[in-house]
Amino acid sequence: MNVNIKQKLVRLIKHVNNSKIQSNLLVERMGQTITRKEFEPNEAIVIAGSGRSGTTWIQNSLAEILRYQPIFEPLNPNFVNEAKLLLGVEQGGEPVVYSPYLRANGLYPEWDTLLTQALTGNIRNYWTEKKRYTLLPKGYITKFIRANFMLGYISNNYNPKIIFVMRHPCAVIFSRMRLNWQANKSNLFYQPEIIEDYLRPYLSDIENENDPVGIHAIWWALEQLIALDELKKQNYFFTHYEDILLSNKQKLDEIIHWIGKNNQHKYFTQRQEISISDDIENKTRITQWVSGLNSDQKDKILWWANRFDINHYSNQIYPINSSA
Repeated sequence: MNVNIKQKLVRLIKHVNNSKIQSNLLVERMGQTITRKEFEPNEAIVIAGSGRSGTTWIQNSLAEILRYQPIFEPLNPNFVNEAKLLLGVEQGGEPVVYSPYLRANGLYPEWDTLLTQALTGNIRNYWTEKKRYTLLPKGYITKFIRANFMLGYISNNYNPKIIFVMRHPCAVIFSRMRLNWQANKSNLFYQPEIIEDYLRPYLSDIENENDPVGIHAIWWALEQLIALDELKKQNYFFTHYEDILLSNKQKLDEIIHWIGKNNQHKYFTQRQEISISDDIENKTRITQWVSGLNSDQKDKILWWANRFDINHYSNQIYPINSSA
């Protein structure tokens, strides 16, 4: 296909999708006006975790069950203009900071508008609104993979219900490598506060790591370390991806109970049964890395996890530590 024609087609599709979203949003806002209900940040649900940890699947499952509107990755500067300046993106360039670090008790007023909009359903385009389950949502459920270094700040300042998801690092990194995701350790060094608070004991090891698998492992381990440390004094729900996938949705039921939406239990129960084929597919999903990575790669990934004292996983597919 001619390049110019392809570009025009992509722009047309984006325009059509955005027009549809704006029409849906108009109905949504009219419903809020009629019911006199405008949602506050503390009414939002946040799904957070490392990229390729099953956060999208969990977000969509909960959004469908609860009749919430999912807000997808509002910190992605490639699709959300409000995030570009905050992440240091120049025209056509990459973000200077991929995952910004905000201290739980810090002051970052420049972030307040974007985060408030992200939690109240006010950042909407063809990227953030990939799914819609109802024209009159009962709330918003926002998914982040770029907020793992700021969850304490989000909790302290907006008090949403935060669900943090952890998946086996070998599975995460195998999935990222298969999709050709890039990891850049120098991105971490642009944030002096993260070095001061967390990185200094590990700087020598990080500087000596040049293998892409190892750099991905550093990112995974650091995301878990900071998220869990910043949330340890907060009220949040911790879960392993594998537990949700293999519990016949029982873990999702626990999340719904924790959120306080037990009135949705009947609807949820009707959708709980898993067929044999689904069960086989789920088990395949969590075991692909076993044959997809070699022993050196697995050892390196787990070494970095242990280096950061994230001891939830071993060379087995299931978590060995179920608590945060």
